Amino acid sequence: YGILMRTEKSVLFVIPWLGRWLIGDTDTEWLEDKAAPVATKADVEYLLAKVNSVLSQKLTSDDVRGVIAGLRPLVQTSPDADTTKLSREHSVRSPIKGLHAIAGGKYTTYRIMARDAVDSAINEAGPDLDHFGAFAKNHTADIPIFGAVGHEQARTAIQRSGPFAGLSGQVLDHLIGRYGSAVQDLAALADSDPSLAEVIPGYEPYLWAEIVYACRAEGALTIRDVLERRTRIAICFADGGESVLDQVADVMATELNWSAKQKVEQSHHYRSWREAEQAALAESDDAAAGRAYAQLMSTLPDPYLRD
Repeated sequence: YGILMRTEKSVLFVIPWLGRWLIGDTDTEWLEDKAAPVATKADVEYLLAKVNSVLSQKLTSDDVRGVIAGLRPLVQTSPDADTTKLSREHSVRSPIKGLHAIAGGKYTTYRIMARDAVDSAINEAGPDLDHFGAFAKNHTADIPIFGAVGHEQARTAIQRSGPFAGLSGQVLDHLIGRYGSAVQDLAALADSDPSLAEVIPGYEPYLWAEIVYACRAEGALTIRDVLERRTRIAICFADGGESVLDQVADVMATELNWSAKQKVEQSHHYRSWREAEQAALAESDDAAAGRAYAQLMSTLPDPYLRD
């Protein structure tokens, strides 16, 4: 179950997500550094107030495990348009022949956006595509996403034998929901190193195999890549994974050939990022939050730089 309702600023949603509840969003204009959007105390209080208006058991800031902030582009119809009034839909335009551009939209509608862009190009090309036959139309509606094909069979296979056979139903649900049939690739990692089939202490349902897989198959290069952008540990747990940060750094150092210096720098960067996020959350307005975040992050080296 979930909740979907309108507020004066946005649509409020409360949906089950990764064993927790995802509550959002503020959908307000951000005038600070576009490369570093952050949430404020006022943002959190606004969402809690709105959701508490329909809950019998009220939530407090102590119930918040993690906060996400981000930006999305909107199609602006006039220079003075209020962002809360702008359309959330994407728009495909062809300003000159042969160029097709998308404005607006969001990650969760990426397939529809891609379809509309391809259709726009196909419609312009018209008869020139006749000799391509079946390729002269988009096929996104018929193409499953990575891991979707055979995911139920994969679940059965890893339950019956191998390093994942003894995992709880919660962990198995998590793995199938996150990786689909690609869970067999994680099982193969654990076949070669059984310790990778173990749950990360204090962070169930995540496994050590997911840290290795993030580095080998998902392009992770920093600790934040792994803990925030791949596994969601940074968002789902109040301490953001800091109790196992050194162990995560050890695993990643082995996978990515970090030097001892790089390992220390990566751990320091993650802790500093967490501190900067908390500093921003202590502020009540965007400008102050942006300054607090920038002040703590400005002295850090680029975490993607290598020796």
